[in-house]
Amino acid sequence: MLKYSRSALGFLNHQYQSVLKRCLLGSMLVISSSFLLSSGTANAADIEQDLIALAPNDAPVAQEVTVSMNNRLFRTIGNHLLEDSLGKKHGMNSGDPINQMSLFADGYYGESKLSRRGNHYGFNTDAMGFIVGMDKQINKNMKAGIGYQHDQTDVKAFHRKTDVDSNTGFVFAEYQPSPWFVNGIASYGRSSYREKKHAFDDTFKAKYHADVYAMQAMTGYEYIHKYVDMTPQIGMRYNYIKRHGYNDGAEQQVSGKDMDIWTGVAGVTLSKDLYGYNCMRFRPEIYAGITYDMESDRDNATVNFINGGGYTVNGKRLDRMGYEVGAGLNAEMTEHLSASLNYLGGFRDKYQNHTGLVGLKYTF
Repeated sequence: MLKYSRSALGFLNHQYQSVLKRCLLGSMLVISSSFLLSSGTANAADIEQDLIALAPNDAPVAQEVTVSMNNRLFRTIGNHLLEDSLGKKHGMNSGDPINQMSLFADGYYGESKLSRRGNHYGFNTDAMGFIVGMDKQINKNMKAGIGYQHDQTDVKAFHRKTDVDSNTGFVFAEYQPSPWFVNGIASYGRSSYREKKHAFDDTFKAKYHADVYAMQAMTGYEYIHKYVDMTPQIGMRYNYIKRHGYNDGAEQQVSGKDMDIWTGVAGVTLSKDLYGYNCMRFRPEIYAGITYDMESDRDNATVNFINGGGYTVNGKRLDRMGYEVGAGLNAEMTEHLSASLNYLGGFRDKYQNHTGLVGLKYTF
């Protein structure tokens, strides 16, 4: 790993530093690199590491940030709908269901890690955010709602740090005429990326945006049993990411990219009602599922220099097969107020994601 205590540029005077930085932006890159090597002030490994840092990241950062954020939304709304449905079947919701409304809010913190794969560096992320919304029972078989999600993710990768600020609006609905149900979620969001890259004893900044359209459609069946309730589900997730092009601090012109991700999902939830003091209801649950990306575009980028020339970065993607787990506890504290605590986990080859959520819901 490159150490920056005394890099190649540290040995050069100001004039040579300026020449080298200009050369890095154009077709004289080879000449400037050769000069450093022949002068004995740098070696090929140091230069290669700095050039990797200066180029756009080939790791699937935009896909991971987007998919993780939307999966938190999909799982949160799915849990909310399932809890409402099972609560009714166990006779815990009072009042006229057709006029029933609820307000909910969930805060979360998550971490993810993509390990290095061969010559390709990974990254680590820390995410914090919240999801708020409301829904209404339209009739005895249908419920619909709207909401908002805010997410802030910090990404640490090889010699760079990226801050991602995302705002998402969403709608959802569920139709359940029997133990069988079908539900769907659709969202639109915009993410702002602020990146700092460290190379050649300097910092190069970049700002760009991405528009995100996402949806999930699921169907399942609720098996109610005196010992345990079981709810198998199967469905599809879709993420469309439009990353806009941008110019970075090294005056590199980086192309935009449109990416589609189609993911099949199947899983099962096991839960059980428990009763405590003053008939307070507790509902622990566990979830296990699998996912498979049937289509997952790579985040390739074409880079052009302002004085001609350029290169292409071939982006990588996460492994297509994934596994999801979850565990949670819902506590119905009063007739109208309930609280929840949930864990969500996602795993793929060389990749893992963990999220904790705390939620409140008020029904009236």
